[in-house]
Amino acid sequence: MSSINKDHKLRCQPSLKSGDETTTRVSAGSFSDGVQALITCTPQLVSLSNVYSNIDTLHLSLYADLSGSNILEEIEKARAVARDFEQDCVPFTYFSKQWNVHRSGRRFFTYHISMADTHVYFNNRSVNGNFPTCLIEIGSMSSHLPGAFEVYEQVLKYLKSFDIAVKKHHVTRVDLSTDFVNVDFSKLELHHMEKWITRAVSSSVHFTGRTISGMSIGKGNLMCRIYNKRTELKVKRATAKEDFFNRQWGLNSRDQKTPVVRVEFQYRREALTEFKTDDLERIETLDDLKKSLNGLWAYSSKLWAKHCEHDVDRSNNNQSRDAVTSPFWKLVQLVSFDGDNPNLWRKREKAQYVNVEALIDQGVGCLVSAMAATIESVDDFKQIASMASRRVWRELQFRLNYYEEELFQKVQIVFNRNTLNPVGMPG
Repeated sequence: MSSINKDHKLRCQPSLKSGDETTTRVSAGSFSDGVQALITCTPQLVSLSNVYSNIDTLHLSLYADLSGSNILEEIEKARAVARDFEQDCVPFTYFSKQWNVHRSGRRFFTYHISMADTHVYFNNRSVNGNFPTCLIEIGSMSSHLPGAFEVYEQVLKYLKSFDIAVKKHHVTRVDLSTDFVNVDFSKLELHHMEKWITRAVSSSVHFTGRTISGMSIGKGNLMCRIYNKRTELKVKRATAKEDFFNRQWGLNSRDQKTPVVRVEFQYRREALTEFKTDDLERIETLDDLKKSLNGLWAYSSKLWAKHCEHDVDRSNNNQSRDAVTSPFWKLVQLVSFDGDNPNLWRKREKAQYVNVEALIDQGVGCLVSAMAATIESVDDFKQIASMASRRVWRELQFRLNYYEEELFQKVQIVFNRNTLNPVGMPG
């Protein structure tokens, strides 16, 4: 962990204006696959337990040469099985059992495989065209553990094992997020737009019921989202995800009360290609992105959007200079992706992508109901447990004896949904 005080400065130089063109000079920063920092601050700022920063989502387009590979043929065979049995996906049993094959793809990409919340899409276009042949989308949990860059490297190894050569790639979207643990969103007054100085045209305030739960600034290529992360997880009923992030935040896995505020900046390719530094013409590749994370965050939190302590005097032409930054936003501006703890993402922790407890509760409830329908009298109530265990064992044994392949396939599908295992990938 690294300690950051309020005198810490991110490396982002002021805007330079020449004629009608405004160029923001952003210096490159070093990177690690994740940073967990304890921020100490003076009492007049905000009392924080910890601050957790990382890439939250990463999407890439690849120009991959599939002409010498049989991967699409094998995926098509698995797709046919999924269609025949009317299943959304089936295990991709060819060469590796780490992935599921989906029976449908998406626009422009017919073929779709996934593992945990990492998704890979293919089409059968020529690699020499102007359209990518492969998409890789690394979701939130995979991006946090083991880390987006590590997952991407392992997916490349997997593609290489199918004789797929990647000629070039570019980043199409990256979300940078910072979670402020033990901070109450309702006390920050972030929804008062009169306190914001921003270059964005649009903004929105979001409600859960009648309670303000978040806000967004901007739309599309560059935007900021600030919201009550705890409320979002509850609304989506993402209990497995909540357990996962509780562990990342250093909380009890079942904690549902400690407030967490997430600040998230989203950059699409159109915005990334606009950034330049002394050494970089544009953010195109993953290496470019690694060098620019601090610059992106600094530009976004200092020059593109800033929350102020008081309502901004819009008649003042020097509003950006004279307005006092709010205590919370000062901490946002101090966030760094330098990576003082480079070994953080090397920890191999089992992430629960599937809510096991909910499945067990559902199963027990159904089983009790089924057994209750078979008893002769409520006096037999205490026998339900032994009756249920005997019935479950008989049913499992029957399926193992007569429907082993079907049962194994179901187990494999759920296993793949719940497992991210880059170490187990070939290559």
